[in-house]
Amino acid sequence: MSHITRKLLLAGLSLVLFGGTISPVLVQADSAETPSVTANSSRTEPIKISSEQMPYINYVNGKEVQQHYLFSGLHDSYTSDEILGKDNGAAWGTNFLASIAPSIGGADSAKMAESFIKNMVSDGGTFVGKSLEEPLSEFIFGSTSTSVLDASKAQLYYELWFIKEGAAYQLDKNSFNLEEAKEDYVQNVSPKIISDFGIDVFKDTFDSRANFEKFVIPTAESFCQILYINYNDPDFVKEFSQLNPEATANNSYKLWTTTYLKDYLTPQLDANGNVLSYSADGLLVASQVIANGPGDLIFGNESPSTPAPSSPAPTSQPVTVHYVDDQGNALKPDKSLTGSLGGTYKAEPLTITGYTLAKTAGTESGTFGDTAQTVTYTYTKNAVKATVLSATKKIGLYSSPDFSSKTLKQWYAKKSRLNRPMFEVIGTATSKTGVKRYQVKDVNSESDTFGQTGYITANTDYMTSAYDTPTDKQITVIGPEGVNAYSQKDLTHQKAHYQQGQVLTIKKVVTQNMTTRFLLTNGTYITANKQLVTTGKQTMPKRVQAKTALNRYGTANLTKRNHHYTKKAHATFKVTGWAYSNANDFSKGDTLRYKVAGGYITANKHLVRAID
Repeated sequence: MSHITRKLLLAGLSLVLFGGTISPVLVQADSAETPSVTANSSRTEPIKISSEQMPYINYVNGKEVQQHYLFSGLHDSYTSDEILGKDNGAAWGTNFLASIAPSIGGADSAKMAESFIKNMVSDGGTFVGKSLEEPLSEFIFGSTSTSVLDASKAQLYYELWFIKEGAAYQLDKNSFNLEEAKEDYVQNVSPKIISDFGIDVFKDTFDSRANFEKFVIPTAESFCQILYINYNDPDFVKEFSQLNPEATANNSYKLWTTTYLKDYLTPQLDANGNVLSYSADGLLVASQVIANGPGDLIFGNESPSTPAPSSPAPTSQPVTVHYVDDQGNALKPDKSLTGSLGGTYKAEPLTITGYTLAKTAGTESGTFGDTAQTVTYTYTKNAVKATVLSATKKIGLYSSPDFSSKTLKQWYAKKSRLNRPMFEVIGTATSKTGVKRYQVKDVNSESDTFGQTGYITANTDYMTSAYDTPTDKQITVIGPEGVNAYSQKDLTHQKAHYQQGQVLTIKKVVTQNMTTRFLLTNGTYITANKQLVTTGKQTMPKRVQAKTALNRYGTANLTKRNHHYTKKAHATFKVTGWAYSNANDFSKGDTLRYKVAGGYITANKHLVRAID
């Protein structure tokens, strides 16, 4: 395949992950076909943007919707003054180009991204004359036509497929199965490309690894550049090698067809409740940055002319089928049933995981008429099985499923296993951009945050079960105060106490409400809380020696000094246990300390060394 042929194909692939211009193929679709959402033709006064969240896109990794920020390290919101440099560029302006240029392909791409971010907050920017009731599809594509959106979804699928395969190849070139990739391509990707372009210039490039590297990999890299992804960054491989193209395309389609411009603009009010300006969500910013971004550089500033779509009169009006929860929130993309005037239609409910159909409004079967009809299926959420989770990384607790600096209630620092913050899951929710969240209650009884409720991430990279279910038969007690053993699995009728560091043998794991317990071989039960026990045999030094002068303290936070040891003394200590600082302060990290006779000393390897 020649370079010119591939370049022409890439120029037609607009990358509509969240934004992008429509390719010539797409705009030829019949725009008079029934839209999934109805555009409101009324116009408002110009919409003033006073702050922007840095642009991000959504993608599905496995089954979870994840967020990918276009610019590494820039995840926050910035005011228009910061972005335009009116406050000397603090936190943004002067550092923007230097921050993003190395990771997105150089200074030209960085300058282009900067110009479109600035354009959104400058006078005469993108949002002049827009209606807040405008469907997202109208904002991105200039159309609500079903055929345009369906074609865009198919196009998005095969563009994402190239990105995924490129990432998988980067992950491990030796184990990459070229035959499986070709089979998947022929069955699922090639038909969509042929449908759009009438030809498929890639099919034969899967016949050899050399051709794959010569043609397919550069194509994947080109699509990554459009998304400001550094193709050679290890984080790219980690994020996108497990990308689910079909689920990502479906999620994007849901956003196009069920959300509106107002869903991505948060009003900023004066003291009287009047709207002064709006804060733009990062997805909306991404739609502009991607649509007008580095693709122009890749394609040599070629902008194919776009003929205006035709608008023939419809022969009948549609039947729109909604799938919503009992709060009116969309659970699935709307379906638009179309047909000839007088023809019959039949709407059907969907099976939605976690929900039960509660009621139906509208006529499920009938004939198409000259006025639009709707059928609404309303579902109620099934009861959530209670569980307790702990955070393995720094996370935030938010007042809303839509995470932002305005909805942040509390940061929880990354902690050691002994001190990880724990949360009881009391429900699930979805952000307006489709990302799953947990609704939780803080169950850290010794902390100031106890009892708080809110929303946290459901990303498994950040959360884990607070209770262990090991396959190893040995466990070690790690809680500083040890654990008690009981005759009953609900931990009543104490029979024994085990100290920190003791190794126990378990017979099996049993379930008790939201938690698990360990049945020991002696017939007693202990907790399986990960803060108190750990799988396998864990050892700590029995004795340590000071390398320099050292202090002993009365607390694990190294406060209340009660003894000083000189460097000359080469003090030796028997380690009777261990603990971590800031045990119940989740605003701070924690540090390992050794418990010794009379108090606590540092466990810093530069200051003490293990001698046995």
